[in-house]
Amino acid sequence: MVFKIRIAVFAALLALLISLAGAGFAISADEAIALVTIQNNYMMSGESASAVKEMITYQNTKYLVVATLKGDSVTCYIPVKDSDQKIAAGDIEISALTKAAIVFTKMTQLRENTSSANWIYSYSTKNYLYDLQNEFTQMMGRVITVQTELAKLGSEAAALTQLADETQSQLEAIASKSKDIADKVEAGRKKEETFLAAPDTNGVNSYESTYKDIFTQLENYKSDYTAIETNINKLNQGIGALQTNKLTIDQKRSLQLLLTMSVSARRLPTFFSQNDQLRTIIESVFNSAKNSNSYVETLATRRLRNEAWQLMYGQNATLAKLDPSFTTLEKAASAILSEENAAQWVDQDAVDALSTSWNGATSRFNTAEYEKAKDYATKATNFAKAVMQKGANTTPIDNTQDVVIKIVVGLIIVIIAVFIFDKFLRKSKPKEEEYDEP
Repeated sequence: MVFKIRIAVFAALLALLISLAGAGFAISADEAIALVTIQNNYMMSGESASAVKEMITYQNTKYLVVATLKGDSVTCYIPVKDSDQKIAAGDIEISALTKAAIVFTKMTQLRENTSSANWIYSYSTKNYLYDLQNEFTQMMGRVITVQTELAKLGSEAAALTQLADETQSQLEAIASKSKDIADKVEAGRKKEETFLAAPDTNGVNSYESTYKDIFTQLENYKSDYTAIETNINKLNQGIGALQTNKLTIDQKRSLQLLLTMSVSARRLPTFFSQNDQLRTIIESVFNSAKNSNSYVETLATRRLRNEAWQLMYGQNATLAKLDPSFTTLEKAASAILSEENAAQWVDQDAVDALSTSWNGATSRFNTAEYEKAKDYATKATNFAKAVMQKGANTTPIDNTQDVVIKIVVGLIIVIIAVFIFDKFLRKSKPKEEEYDEP
């Protein structure tokens, strides 16, 4: 019995160690970038690559997303699975991960470039709204005082008394709404912190919903405040215009003073303006993330390009078995088709076919016809294999014709030399006779 317990404990500890080991060897940003740009060829000329700061979870599986950039613009998102370090292949999977990567990256950058005082989901905004709750409640009490004094004036101030009563109800409502929005800000702040700390594709839509909700709440809040501000101005103007002996000028001023908005409340127009600007930017972030399908298509093209590149320039075990120096199709083709080697191979038909296929592969690759490049590269591999299997000529090549040509050329040169020499002798002989006296 004790032995079985020990085995169970040992098995549990072993499982724990394995899980901890797996957790400790998560793919790094450098490894993911190398996988995309060195081991594979997903990056185009003139591009750079960077990895999203946090792992993104899709259906309980973690991915590190690599972005390729042309300048500051992202051209492609490439999700790499952490568990097996393979590039994601499913369209739905890639779309969800790309959408999450866009939202995570842009919202993180936006938060870093915006002060907490101007960010909706912050302690500053929450505390500001809680302060407004108290201030509107206090102002409601002051308006009740104004209403009471106006009611004493009877019919001559009946309209103003009714307006004060309406304003008091509005202040009570906006004080309650201030607290509700402050609570929503705190809930949204926590949700945002959770998403940005550990982004999950399942959380993108709900994250967007929190912003839609808070923006709608603030839009209504803005309308409520504008209505109160309008009524306060009407009350101030009405009190100043009262034609009555029951209120002195000082009493009117005292009532108007009670209707003064607090400093925090007077900041609301600026608060609304800042949030309107932020709303436009945040909505553009989530809208750009909805364009994730275009990135799926881009990645599909690059995957096809990489497949062609792997066939042409990647490690080729088949050819390497035949010749260890032929580690890639490019090296094999270059060696076989070189000027000094091309004529040495037994299977010259295969050499010609290799030349045609390899040239077709490179030209199609350069014109982004990757499917055709793959076809040509596959054919080129087969032809290179055929060439090497039959090998090179082991007997010297018959150079009889070359020898004959060289002999003929040599004889011609000799004949010309003799002719020139004979002609020289003929010219020089008369001159000698001229000086020969009898």
